[in-house]
Amino acid sequence: MLRTIIAGALIGFAGKKLYESGALKGFTDDLKSRLSDAHIANNPATAPAPAPAPVPNRAPPTAPTV
Repeated sequence: MLRTIIAGALIGFAGKKLYESGALKGFTDDLKSRLSDAHIANNPATAPAPAPAPVPNRAPPTAPTV
């Protein structure tokens, strides 16, 4: 148990130093993009809505002649 605590402390210290130096920036960006993609795939309600279909250009309606 003591060995696990010491190993965790060393790994945490090393990870903190890497994070502060910016060495993990690419990893965190990749992880964030993968998580957002997975969230959208698993929850389609939050996915961006598709663009609306274009409306055809028509002449305005005219009054009927009698």
